[in-house]
Amino acid sequence: MKINKSNNLELSTFELGRMKNLQKALLPRSCPHCKNMPVAANNIMKDHIGGDFYDFTRPDLCHWGFFVGDATGHGLLAAGVAATTYGLMQHMCEDNNSPADVLLKLNKSLFALNNRVKEIPFPFSASSFYSILDLKTGSLNYANAGHPAPILIDKETGKSKFLEPTGTPMGFSKEWAIQEVNIPDVKGTKLVIYTDGIIADGNSGGFDIYELKEYIETLYDKTSKGIVDSIINESKKRVKGKYTDDVTVIAVDLSLIDLTCDNCIGDPEDDRCSKYARQSGIIRKSER
Repeated sequence: MKINKSNNLELSTFELGRMKNLQKALLPRSCPHCKNMPVAANNIMKDHIGGDFYDFTRPDLCHWGFFVGDATGHGLLAAGVAATTYGLMQHMCEDNNSPADVLLKLNKSLFALNNRVKEIPFPFSASSFYSILDLKTGSLNYANAGHPAPILIDKETGKSKFLEPTGTPMGFSKEWAIQEVNIPDVKGTKLVIYTDGIIADGNSGGFDIYELKEYIETLYDKTSKGIVDSIINESKKRVKGKYTDDVTVIAVDLSLIDLTCDNCIGDPEDDRCSKYARQSGIIRKSER
């Protein structure tokens, strides 16, 4: 930081760049490398730093988790909240197969942090969507804390549905509740998760949530990467390349899962998968 003549703190371009690199380092280095569950993601920050965060979790061999969040606000404060929430989430997702339980614990921690900060009303607050896929049963459990509703597309028909919020955003109340929803069978579907930046410009030419749903239905035969790229490219075209908020889009192809855990061990070079790869006799290149 530097102090200007008016005694206000300013962040230099160099320092903002370092913060951006730090925030990028908190995001996954890659998507899960599972041949039977292709995943793609893209994150675009409106400014140098932002409030979107996401991750892919592996509570155990037979489960994959997909976590997306958006800290309240913009800029430096949102980036700090996003980093804090991401760190808490990492710890709470370990060995926990209940999305609602994870978000309940996360809300408790965020509310406790808010009680320590009196100058800014509820700085530690965020919307979040967390879902867990059971590779043995093909079921998906999710909890949605005030996050824009993800969209589940049926690969065969192209029809889709919203995975609506099951609770309010986190951090505002100690007496907070959230419901968990079970979808018994998601084989043959594709899941698209996004943050509100993709629908923030609905009144000025960008997508609104219903237009986004209709557009995604036209993409059901594309790969996960094709879906993400198409949504980003079309939204950029609509807003003439000028987003008013951070944008994150994730697509997960669930049409190829075959109800065997071993077939989705993933890349043994991926830290999320390495311990399960070793259990199944697959050895990292570095261990050979």
